[in-house]
Amino acid sequence: MAEIFVSGQIISANGFGDNRLSVRYQLSFGWPRLLFQVWHHDGHGRQEIAGYGTLLLPNCAGKHELTSGCWRPRGSWREELVHRLLGGGMQLTSFTALEDPSIREKIVSVSAGTIRLQLNIITKDFQRYGILP
Repeated sequence: MAEIFVSGQIISANGFGDNRLSVRYQLSFGWPRLLFQVWHHDGHGRQEIAGYGTLLLPNCAGKHELTSGCWRPRGSWREELVHRLLGGGMQLTSFTALEDPSIREKIVSVSAGTIRLQLNIITKDFQRYGILP
């Protein structure tokens, strides 16, 4: 079986307001893809979703700097007003919507910012199984 090994770090996050952020991620299978949830921490210790993003992993070994654009679901004008005044806001119930394009295309969203990552990729048996960079 072909294998891919990934290590790395988040270099920066831009467009999310202040920098009180945390990122949760998950690896999606098929062609490996990182799925992100960017969370904002406010001055009262509350967390709210700041954005979601996806990033296809490169198919060649080496050091890569990649950028993922992020988005968040847009609510009605009333929900958006409450989001601006009180925080909170709409969020996805699972990572499934990030993986499935048929679900993702139905979500009305707004741009939320970008995450820049530095990843180190190691591949094993790609040529043996016909996966060519």
